[in-house]
Amino acid sequence: MLPANPACFLGILFPAAGRKARTHDLFEALSRLRAQPYLIIMPGLTLTLVVLSLQFVGDALNDALNPRSHSR
Repeated sequence: MLPANPACFLGILFPAAGRKARTHDLFEALSRLRAQPYLIIMPGLTLTLVVLSLQFVGDALNDALNPRSHSR
């Protein structure tokens, strides 16, 4: 029992009972996401907006503070 636990944690060995439980949890999560798609869409849009805003702030700081980036 003890040597199997680290292998299960690393994903090398799956216990038979745990596999059925994980499969059931996966199908339950997929059905919930199909019924409520905003659970995926809203975090994805939020992450996209945060990354884009940080990109634009970084570009603006680069243009303002880097003397070599100005065109001649």
